[in-house]
Amino acid sequence: MTKDKPFINIFKGMIPWGEIKLQLTGLFFLFMFLPLAILFSYFDRSVEYKNFILVVFSALFFVWGKGIGIAVCAVLLSSVLDWLLGLLCGSKKDTALRALGLAAAILGNAALVLWAAHDMELIGVRRLALVLYGLRAVSYAFDCFTKKTAADKNLLNVMTYLISFPMMTAAPLVRYSDICKQLRERNAGGEDISRGLDSMVVGIAKFAIASPVLLAVSAAGFDRSEITLSGSVIGMAAYILRFCIYWSALADISVGCGRLFGFVYPKGYSFVEMNRGVTGLAKSLNGTLNGFVYDVTVRPILKKSRIAAGFACILCGALSAAWLGQSIFFLAAGAAAGLIFAAERLLSKKVKGSKPLTWCYTAIVLIIIVGITRFDSVSALADWGKGLVGMGEPYILSVALKEVINKYFFVLLTLALVYFPPVRYLCKRVIQQFSQRSVRWYGAFMILKTLALCVLLLLSAASLAGAAPWSV
Repeated sequence: MTKDKPFINIFKGMIPWGEIKLQLTGLFFLFMFLPLAILFSYFDRSVEYKNFILVVFSALFFVWGKGIGIAVCAVLLSSVLDWLLGLLCGSKKDTALRALGLAAAILGNAALVLWAAHDMELIGVRRLALVLYGLRAVSYAFDCFTKKTAADKNLLNVMTYLISFPMMTAAPLVRYSDICKQLRERNAGGEDISRGLDSMVVGIAKFAIASPVLLAVSAAGFDRSEITLSGSVIGMAAYILRFCIYWSALADISVGCGRLFGFVYPKGYSFVEMNRGVTGLAKSLNGTLNGFVYDVTVRPILKKSRIAAGFACILCGALSAAWLGQSIFFLAAGAAAGLIFAAERLLSKKVKGSKPLTWCYTAIVLIIIVGITRFDSVSALADWGKGLVGMGEPYILSVALKEVINKYFFVLLTLALVYFPPVRYLCKRVIQQFSQRSVRWYGAFMILKTLALCVLLLLSAASLAGAAPWSV
């Protein structure tokens, strides 16, 4: 959006709707599009009607804006083809014909993903949604082929699974077997609405408040004009935390949005398990996607050859990292993670370390692997390495890093308290004990929780509005 084209035209007394970018983190989506979709979904109690409303509003999500009407046509046509290919993959025909259907699903959705990745008219979450659509469609065909799930004869159910906007960034991959029963029977009750709103508010706060602050800290820490030891360490810590928070924020928004429509999606991003090595990291970050790629590449050959399965783990890591970034650095980091994962699986029964040692080992591996993805050149990576070994400037904090820390000190302190494991555990225990004492204590806790969520929502809305009115 250029600055000479304001969103609100005061002279004409209207809002130019074509200029509004409809995204999961935009104000227009959160305060107008989503409430209207929920309202229409409650006009009838039948699940068929609710699925139809989701498909209609999801089509509007894709088609909204300038020059992208082709997106909704491509998605609707692809969903029909994927439904037919799913029926073929799950049929009782000979294996060769079913394999041909699976190959067609993979090639067709790969073409859709490549188009979405290179079409400049598609931006932000909408481009990501098309990429995730392709992943879901391939996983559906694969699960039908392997008989993990039965091919659904109801086209509306499959379309709801493939294109419904609440599922856009959940997990990142929700497999059909996870929600097949919910597509046929669901009802959003009071608890679903409460948990859904909580998840959405927390996700929006992560995206609008925490993520930009950590991005600023990371940029200041990696400033190549002032390389310091503390800057290299703090910059990398902020980058890793921002990576986790950014993707978990989008997942929280989608999971919360799904609860409002009666869906319970699996969470693909959770608090990082530092005491389980790369295996724990794989389950904490991109857990559902890693699980699917593991089922495709490793599991079929695991019983036949452990050596071949080890090489498949390397391929698994590279493929899982490829959707986050197409650079050689992402592929190298993913392959390294797959290699370490294979070594852990091979040596897990022979080597047993203490939890502190495992925690330190996991932290080092996480810094190295994620650190590789941060840089776009070998020279930048080398500069970071020099800072880590103390070959940078002799002083502790650079000017840029000091300014950013002073500016966002309160937010950074809050994040440190929330994500520091001992503090996190202590807060959970205190809240649990006080809430179980009596109804009065539980009521007081719920009031404080509601007030805190309201404050977070107001601050997040102000941050989003300040970044770009009506949308982000």
